[in-house]
Amino acid sequence: IGLHLVTNLLLCLTMVMSSIGTVQQINNQRFFSVAGKCDAKVLRWHPHVATRLLLGDSVGSLHVYDSVKVKVTKILGKAKTSKDPVTDAQWDPLSDVYLLAAFQDGCLTLYDASTQQELHNFDKQAQSIKSIAWARAQPGNFLTASDRVGVLRLWNVSQKAPLSQTKVGNSGINCIKEIPGQPHWFVVSFKNSSVGVCDISARSMKFMSTPGHSETIFDVVFHPHDEDLFATASYDGYVKFWRTSTMENVREFRAGNNQVLYGLALGPGATRVCAVSGAGYLFIWRVDTGEQVHRLQLHSEK
Repeated sequence: IGLHLVTNLLLCLTMVMSSIGTVQQINNQRFFSVAGKCDAKVLRWHPHVATRLLLGDSVGSLHVYDSVKVKVTKILGKAKTSKDPVTDAQWDPLSDVYLLAAFQDGCLTLYDASTQQELHNFDKQAQSIKSIAWARAQPGNFLTASDRVGVLRLWNVSQKAPLSQTKVGNSGINCIKEIPGQPHWFVVSFKNSSVGVCDISARSMKFMSTPGHSETIFDVVFHPHDEDLFATASYDGYVKFWRTSTMENVREFRAGNNQVLYGLALGPGATRVCAVSGAGYLFIWRVDTGEQVHRLQLHSEK
């Protein structure tokens, strides 16, 4: 779940969803706290090591939490120099310990979480990198995007400079995600609230919608059992489901007034969808009926 501006990190599974669609509330369990006045900016579970959680904070540090060892490993990152916040971070899908981190000043670095060492520094970008996505069909390659320009840059972990760049739109980009079952296709959410699909092998857009939300889209998630269906969460307080084949908006859920939605996730079986807001609320809806089954304030601040 892409939670933003969380001072004290709580157990993400505050609401446990079963495979048969039931929701059970359990007591909040504190993992760890970010020291001082730092905020958590990025949260990423490891794609293969289910007990490992990565957190990027507002002063440029990275924290790796191991729930088995109950241990936190800190990578100083930008905290030892410019203190630029982490803007995105992603685990390397081919490694248990390598991760990429992007910072607000345009820096991009590959780290080894086991040694807390920098493995590779890439060319600093003129604009801050907003989103990172690994290109799983091209081992060692990954994409980056900025919210300033509608351009995707393709990199390789062994090269300092981008391999190529593709113009995908006239608006800045908030988020890029690989489409399951389509190894070269990525969904792109733009600052003007439109969404599109880019084929990075052909370096062309397959689809482009007109703006579907009235405000910026902050998160995208794919349906685990339907490769043609994905959902978006927006500043306008709506969660919307879309078909990649037609770019049609097929259903939507509203969180309410003044509820800016920053993060999104589908539960086991995809019978529930949950979103988190800047006001500290967690919302859970039934996907089939649109019924809001939970509205919980888990944090007192953003």
